[in-house]
Amino acid sequence: MSSRCRVRSAWSVTLCFTLLVGCDPSLEYAPRWTESRPAALDAVLSIDLGMVPADEALTQRSLIVSCGRGDALPYEARLDGSRLELRLVLDEAGLASPPDEVVVRLQGAPSVHAWRDRRGALLPRSVTLHRKIEDELAPPGSDAPQLTSITGTGPATHGELHHAGTVDLVFAGRLEVESLVAANCPLLETGAGGGLAPVEPELTWKRIGERTEVRLTVPVDRGPLVLRSRSLGFVDRMGRAPEPALHVTLIPDAEAATTSENDPPTGAELGLSGADEG
Repeated sequence: MSSRCRVRSAWSVTLCFTLLVGCDPSLEYAPRWTESRPAALDAVLSIDLGMVPADEALTQRSLIVSCGRGDALPYEARLDGSRLELRLVLDEAGLASPPDEVVVRLQGAPSVHAWRDRRGALLPRSVTLHRKIEDELAPPGSDAPQLTSITGTGPATHGELHHAGTVDLVFAGRLEVESLVAANCPLLETGAGGGLAPVEPELTWKRIGERTEVRLTVPVDRGPLVLRSRSLGFVDRMGRAPEPALHVTLIPDAEAATTSENDPPTGAELGLSGADEG
C-alpha cells in the first residue's frame, strides 16, 4: 500500500471515530451546581444535569447524598426538566450536628444504576459534586406560614378528625424550630366539670426546604381532644402564626382506643424499677 493510501486510510478512521464520538450525547453530559456559593441548611440545592433524564433515572441508588465525613444525609429530590432539586431533611438531631458540606454522587456507567436520558444514553462516568453548607437556616418568606394538610386530608381547619394515635400537620413555610415544642401545642380536653384541661402530646418535627412537618402523638385513652389556633405557639422567625385559623376535634378511632385499653401494664405501672424489669 502506498504512503498516500495509508495516510488517506488513517484519516478516514480518525474521521469516523470523531463522528461516532460526536454523535454520542452522553459524552457531553457534565452535571454541575447551578450556584457555587455556600448554601443555608434548608436551602434548595439545584444541579444542572446537562440532560433531561428518563423518568425512572432518579432512585436512591442513582443519587447518593452524604456529608463531608461520609455519613449519609436524608433528603428529598425532584426533577424539573434537566434540573435536579435537593432538599435536606432536617430534624432536631440533624440541627444539633449540622453538615458543613454536602457531597452528591451521581452514578454513571458502568453502574447498573447509572443516570440515563430519555433516549437511553448513559452518564458516561460517575460524578461527585461538593457544596459548602452554612450553619444557619434560610430566612422566612414574605408570606405567613400556611397549614396545607392535616394527616394528609387537606386543610380541614374545622370539624372532627378521626385518628389512630398520630396527627400530622404540614405547613408551607419555615416555622421557627425553637417554637416546635409540645408545650406550644396543648390539646384541650373537656373535663367532668365542663372545664378545659390541657394535654401535651409527644411532638416531633422535620424541616424540608420551605416545608415544615409536625407529628403529634396523641393519647387515645383521653377521648376527644381539641386542637385550636389560639392555643398554638408555632411561629416563624418574624413571629407570624400559621394561617388559616384552626379548631379541630381529634377523635380516636374505636380500634385504636380499644387497643390502648388492652395494652399490658408497663413495669413502671406495676411499681417495678428498670433493674427489676430486667
